[in-house]
Amino acid sequence: SAAGVLLGGVLTTGFGWSSVFFVNVPVGIQVLVAIPLLITRDRRGTAERMDAAGAATATLGLAAAVAALSEGGTRGWTSQIVLGLGVAALALLTAFVLIERRAAHPLLPFAFFRNRDALAGNTVMLLVGGSTVALFFALSVYLQEVLHLDALSAGLSQLPLALALVGIGVVWFALAGGTGFVAGFVLPTIVIGLGLGATFVTATQLAVRGVAESDSGLASGLVNTAQQIGGALGLAVLGGIASAQTAALLAAGSGATAATAGGFLLLFLGVALLALIGAAVTALVRSR
Repeated sequence: SAAGVLLGGVLTTGFGWSSVFFVNVPVGIQVLVAIPLLITRDRRGTAERMDAAGAATATLGLAAAVAALSEGGTRGWTSQIVLGLGVAALALLTAFVLIERRAAHPLLPFAFFRNRDALAGNTVMLLVGGSTVALFFALSVYLQEVLHLDALSAGLSQLPLALALVGIGVVWFALAGGTGFVAGFVLPTIVIGLGLGATFVTATQLAVRGVAESDSGLASGLVNTAQQIGGALGLAVLGGIASAQTAALLAAGSGATAATAGGFLLLFLGVALLALIGAAVTALVRSR
């Protein structure tokens, strides 16, 4: 993740911001070439029909939820668009649950979550996804809009993150104030990096612990899906909070830099809270 931020800074400086959207093209081509060479075809057996209805309702429901959370801070939570998206999300996700309960081959078999370790691991990964995506996004904007670094410097400044407990590190960063770049940024990012490395390994191990071999593919897919869903929802919620706080500070007469910093302060503290909740979930599982 940190390497991606660094590469993004290099590309933005050298080729403009739109160049970052082409990064996945060569990777995708390599994957398409490698798949038939490295992955063997499954033996023919009884084919299971794809749960198309479940996939459609889950995808559209999550998209509507993220859109509602993202637009609520700018359009207002009582605007017709936001309310409509919220109602659509609720209806689609409710339909998803009903479909999964009746499907012969459900996309998400709820019985799987009777395994408390798997439930806890996916919950932690959901929280981790929400905290890390919001964190990386906010750091990039914070460094450029508040600390006034250019895109390349902002990318390079996050390199320590690749070298190295998320909650403690983010609180430290959010409250560092004017303590200097090394003490106020570099050291906290090293702490965050150490925490991220330990967190992803622990959460993944927890999510697949005690899972039957026949469910190993499902367990692996779910933990990655939980991370992606958490990232989308976390960024939407925390980004909306930061945006609303920034707007409130601007309306109160604060300067643009101070208002942006105040908005991101709440975002960083929200990231820390998600991390601490994840730690509490893990501690509860270990204690039983």
